[in-house]
Amino acid sequence: MNGTASGQRAHIGDLPIAVIPAKLVPAKAGSGNPLYENSKAVVDGDHLRAVSIQPDLVWSQLGTITGDNIRDRVAIIGLVPVPKTRDPSETDLAMMRLALLAAEQAAEKGEVPVGSVVARGGEILAVAANEREATGDPTAHAELLAIRRAAATIGSWRLTGCTLYATLEPCPMCAGALVNARVPRLVYGCDDPKAGAVRSLYRLCDDERLNHRLQVASGVLADECAAVLREFFQAQRAMGKK
Repeated sequence: MNGTASGQRAHIGDLPIAVIPAKLVPAKAGSGNPLYENSKAVVDGDHLRAVSIQPDLVWSQLGTITGDNIRDRVAIIGLVPVPKTRDPSETDLAMMRLALLAAEQAAEKGEVPVGSVVARGGEILAVAANEREATGDPTAHAELLAIRRAAATIGSWRLTGCTLYATLEPCPMCAGALVNARVPRLVYGCDDPKAGAVRSLYRLCDDERLNHRLQVASGVLADECAAVLREFFQAQRAMGKK
């Protein structure tokens, strides 16, 4: 089955979805085109999709993947279908897995592996990871980038009806951005005892003195989120980096 791009907003049908890694290979050997390293496979019921998690692009397509950046078709292999469910917790797990994929890709680039997703219903508005090393921007945290890109996608700074997913408890800057963007719900993975501003050190997201408060769910895939960070910093120390 051949697929066509559905645009920069990635609507994943009836959530929840299951996100798993996919091996994506060029259809023509020796074509010189790069692999779709920034894409991952998604199983949506009986449908196969690919979701790009490149920094400035989010899209999905059914079946065989094509794209503006790669002329030759690529094939998805190694997919495992999963049944649909309407359990909200399953939706959270699926979105957090996508955030984890973004975090893992950040680690490969030498960035602290934190990933974030902004979704509204069944629509993924933004996927981001830390980009401080690449950009030299101290504010380029995954959550802040995801908020900016989601706002650009919908054309409004008010992210009403959205949920932000983050693999790590947001810091004061990112928690403040969530409040200012009027995000109604936050789901995060592991706590950050040194900088967490949602539960660990402060409670900015549900402080009654502020003009907006969020519903917060923590501990979603906490072990997996913590493991990505732990492995990254262990590797950094082994290379003599702090």
